[in-house]
Amino acid sequence: MLVNRWQQCKASFHCITISHTYREANFSADTAAKEGANLNENVIHEFVGKAPWLLKWESPSALYF
Repeated sequence: MLVNRWQQCKASFHCITISHTYREANFSADTAAKEGANLNENVIHEFVGKAPWLLKWESPSALYF
């Protein structure tokens, strides 16, 4: 059962950190959300690697704001 599996996973972690970034500061998520909002109903696009409309790619060590 999923609940039991989650309990086992939690027991194996020493520390869990949850963080949040606003969509406007996450360029990839913001662009993907806008693209998804423009899709017709029941349309799915899958990409291997970076999507062609994704012009910016975040760098985890960069300071954007």
